[in-house]
Amino acid sequence: STKTKASAWTCPACTLINQTENAVCSACDAPKSSGSATSAVAHPGRQASLASADVQREAELRARERVDELRALCRSAGEVFVDDEFPPGDRALYGLGGRHRRRVAEEDQPDGGQLPCGIRWCRLEEIQHEDLPAWRSQPCQFPQLRSPAKLNLVDEMMNFFTGRTNGAAMSQEADRPEAGPVTHGTGWIVVDERATASAADIRQGYLGDCWLLSALAVVAERRSMLRRILLTREVNPEGVYAVQLCVAGLWKTVYIDGFFPCRADTRTLVYSHCRGAQLWVALVEKALAKEFGSYAALTSGRSLEGLAILTGAPCESYELQSDAVQSNQEERELIWAKLLSGAERGCLIGASCGAGRMTLPDEAYQALGLYPRHAYSVLQVRSAGPHQLLLLRNPWGRGEWRGRFSPGHRASWAELEPQYRQELTDVLSSGDHQQDSGLFWIGFDDLLAYFDSVDIAHCPLNESEVHEVRLSCLLKPKEPLEVFAMTVLERTALDLVLYQPCNRYSDSIVLGDLCLVVCQGDNDLRPGRIIHQTQRYVRNFIMLSAVLDPGVYTVACLSFNKWTLDKPVKLNLAVHSSQQPVLLEQMQCGSQHWLAELVCKLAEKCAPRCQLRPGVDSYYLTTGWAGLICVVVNRDPGSACWSSVSATAPRTL
Repeated sequence: STKTKASAWTCPACTLINQTENAVCSACDAPKSSGSATSAVAHPGRQASLASADVQREAELRARERVDELRALCRSAGEVFVDDEFPPGDRALYGLGGRHRRRVAEEDQPDGGQLPCGIRWCRLEEIQHEDLPAWRSQPCQFPQLRSPAKLNLVDEMMNFFTGRTNGAAMSQEADRPEAGPVTHGTGWIVVDERATASAADIRQGYLGDCWLLSALAVVAERRSMLRRILLTREVNPEGVYAVQLCVAGLWKTVYIDGFFPCRADTRTLVYSHCRGAQLWVALVEKALAKEFGSYAALTSGRSLEGLAILTGAPCESYELQSDAVQSNQEERELIWAKLLSGAERGCLIGASCGAGRMTLPDEAYQALGLYPRHAYSVLQVRSAGPHQLLLLRNPWGRGEWRGRFSPGHRASWAELEPQYRQELTDVLSSGDHQQDSGLFWIGFDDLLAYFDSVDIAHCPLNESEVHEVRLSCLLKPKEPLEVFAMTVLERTALDLVLYQPCNRYSDSIVLGDLCLVVCQGDNDLRPGRIIHQTQRYVRNFIMLSAVLDPGVYTVACLSFNKWTLDKPVKLNLAVHSSQQPVLLEQMQCGSQHWLAELVCKLAEKCAPRCQLRPGVDSYYLTTGWAGLICVVVNRDPGSACWSSVSATAPRTL
């Protein structure tokens, strides 16, 4: 340990290190005492949670400085910005695997087929927009800027496919834009600040990323959330844009250029786009494609993943096809209550259709206007008398439900009281949704019949009400476990979310199991009493919700599969608290037996006890634990106990 510097003082209440000029602690508001400076032990790894709004302001300030710096460099060089980390070309479209990923990228398309033509990378002023009758451009405010005659960042720069069956590509010279004055087209904007962004603005292109667009559709209804993502909100002639995403639980600002993949024949955006000559959908999609290495890496997924990336909020999923839900009315009522209360609190909700455990043939969905293995946005949750209804939207912008409460199902609408009938039909025909053919009402019973899950992001309407802190830990083979010491200053509700890197980065990444355990105290020699724990899941992230009293706790992040790897594995922990901040710091266990004792405590708490003989008990954790955890405890000091295990696949043991 080290002593605090003279320029800081340690809070006598929570031990946070504060700047000398602070009269009160920035975390708990405790006053500075005369003996608090230079005498307490510092905690260099300790972080206090901050209001989400403050985190946003800091990120926006840093992004603005970086964007201004990049724009100045472009002006001094007389060129537009070309991102050398994600240059336009084959690799950006299909990843390191090249063209063999082309087929994968084009699956789950709205039109269900191959691209009708080749792809050409275009600058903004070259792109036609479907909503504009004719393209017009004007010289920008920096006419001295010129597009680079040769963009030599990678060999495949500006390469695009013809789409012919023989796969022949057009000449590279034809792929490159002509050199000339840089212009930006009239009418193009990042997002329309004069009107509220809407789910109806979004159009899915020739890419199977409905999971992202369904999440983006519900985010679009929250202007503050959209502003948090779009750190650059104006089109600029240099083509520099900053987008903020929450990747594997950590906020990250992604900088991208102004080149977008377009159809070679019409020069319209080939992937996701937005009506009204807005860029925000294409910007978010490109930023995420850069993060994961290619547009092809965005294919297939669930709304849950999109909500987590776009909001950074605690997200959870409810399986609708589980035996408990399908056979238990109370479980169904509980899910409806959570959907209804979540919608009232401003939570963002998505739904997945026809995936998971569902066995219905595709024709059964298509007959009702639904698409299996497809993600939908949930825009409203309403009780209309005895009827439970949800407003869903298909990110394709077309394809409507044909069952009960569809426009043509008069019998179901006749069951509604006139007041509810008018309110629900007004939603479909008002404002932004007037021309949105992908919008429809569906009953909760039909949702349970044809959808496999619903996903909820817990995003409060007022971001100042929530504090967050995010730290990482490493699981190192053959070394003591890294855990977190968490200090709670006042009784508060907490959401702890544990993340691991997803396998979109590489096909070689295999998801491991995740488990969170919260113990009393911060003893590094042996774990304290377990007060909260999750089950063990193989997922991108898991969440634990709890209400904790003031005190110090140990948070253990477990991933048993990861210990079979040769290199350390990074896990990220995010803690969200209501109102009151919490303190979080890394701590390495001082005993090699800390983890073994924790597993024993976990089994004793969560598994039924089976007596093998007097003084010897066994505990088996099976259902919901992604495998088997077996613990044998010998409480007889006068005898020994031997256990043997026979396994056919020792790597999983």
